[in-house]
Amino acid sequence: MDRLQLKTATGAGRVERNGGVYGAGRITGVSVITRGEARGHALWIDDVFLAQVATAGREAKHIKARFDHPSFLGDVLGTVVGVFRDFRKDGNRVRADLHLLATAKDAPHGNLGDYVMSLAAEAPDLFGASIEFSPHQAMQRQFVEAHTVAGRFRSPDADNTNNFIHAQLDRLFACDLVDEPAANPAGAFAATTGGGATQFQSNRGAKMLTELHAERRIDVAIGRQLQQLVAAARKSPSGVIELTAGSDEHGIYSDPAGGFLIGDGPLLDLRQSVLNRGGEIISRCLSIETNAPDGAPGWAQIDETSRADSHRWGGIAAAWTSETQVAPSGRMALALGKLQYHTLAVNVAMSNESLTDAPALGALLRRVLSAEGIFKLESAILMGTGAGQPVGVANSAATITVDAEDEQTVATPLTWPNVAAMRARLAPECVAGATWIVNPELLEHVADLDGPAGALDFSGPRPRILGLPVIESEAAAAVGQRGDIVLCDFGQYLLVSRPQSFAVSAHVRFVNDETVMRFSLRIDGSPLWKSPVQLANGSTTVSPFIVLAARPAEAE
Repeated sequence: MDRLQLKTATGAGRVERNGGVYGAGRITGVSVITRGEARGHALWIDDVFLAQVATAGREAKHIKARFDHPSFLGDVLGTVVGVFRDFRKDGNRVRADLHLLATAKDAPHGNLGDYVMSLAAEAPDLFGASIEFSPHQAMQRQFVEAHTVAGRFRSPDADNTNNFIHAQLDRLFACDLVDEPAANPAGAFAATTGGGATQFQSNRGAKMLTELHAERRIDVAIGRQLQQLVAAARKSPSGVIELTAGSDEHGIYSDPAGGFLIGDGPLLDLRQSVLNRGGEIISRCLSIETNAPDGAPGWAQIDETSRADSHRWGGIAAAWTSETQVAPSGRMALALGKLQYHTLAVNVAMSNESLTDAPALGALLRRVLSAEGIFKLESAILMGTGAGQPVGVANSAATITVDAEDEQTVATPLTWPNVAAMRARLAPECVAGATWIVNPELLEHVADLDGPAGALDFSGPRPRILGLPVIESEAAAAVGQRGDIVLCDFGQYLLVSRPQSFAVSAHVRFVNDETVMRFSLRIDGSPLWKSPVQLANGSTTVSPFIVLAARPAEAE
């Protein structure tokens, strides 16, 4: 369970040095969370989240307050200074009262109780409150899906002009007192009106990602790490530094010019950018990551072509038997599926001036690598030839091609008989995981399909044909070509990858005042099925992968 913190200035109202339920002091009206943007972190705090925090605080009766967040090792002993009680929503923020413990005045680190009260009274702008919580990821996904239009999330909050993801609360754990209150420039005694800002940060070091948003510190860490590698390349006689993410080289680097320490943290990894932040197609594939130095692994592939003889997996059959009868025996028909690693490479030339901004550098490169890498890999998954790249669905021996209608041309690229025939060839066991992949320009023709009542559903952010979602992808073939619409269960497509290699050259574009970075990923992919399979009680063959044949420009 991920635990996150959202920080805001305290916005305290009154300091009572002998008040509170413990008689050790109370600070009333502390602002524990503020509506607005978590600046730079693609996260939005809305009124719903404020209400969730207020409700969680009230239901818990009290929420512990600590002096600063726990350390990397999770130490909290001696840091609890009190509890927050009486949570309430107050305009654009949630407030609560901090009741200090008597033991806070005799803490291992000194009299934290008096220190906190004095700070709140004298310099409230020098510290802030930060809630620790776990996000409700299922609710966040549902919210995103419900407000996604044409493949893009559109926030229903008019103030959220950048369409940041809306936070959803699962559990509220603590509210800590921390420094760096820049999250709310108005200071600790901020008014209850106005937007206000929050800061998003992780609870456990540099890994600060959820499935729905990335936050700023990892961009900073990556940017600084890349800056250090560029500096090392400039020192190296060859002008080049090469690393492999995940290898022993991800640590201390030494060259003839002297040792170079690569800072701890997440090295920008093309494999992580493409596979772990994968697009609609990649995220549905069966993905295996390996650090094995040898070639791509093989796997046992079921050599099955027909179930008409009541056998499955090439020779396994079950039977009803009575006492003393012998059940039939059989063996699977297996073939060796073999992959061969191919290299997906991205070269990025950046001006040396742009390398000075670590946060922007990390954020930009991560997004560039993710967008381009995902597009190239998804194009190969759909249309790859198998020569120097993965074999794609369209070129697999397991794929079924459904013929276009007689006299059908690209002027009418999609008809209801087309999609009905494609759906009829989908393997029954693959229906639950199947999706339609279409070229974005084909979507308007999907809307024009003349299907039976209920067969087409445009009520949600993503259309559905016969109950299966329609996903637009630039990786699909051009309209009218084979592969412009594909029906697939990508859970039957295997991806195997190795750690990337990474290189920096300070010399190749020296006269342009640029540094070149090269990211390379070793990867291959293949359908798990060897061929289509004939149904047990029929003459039709089925497959997890169905494409529509090309439609000519003119009737033949």
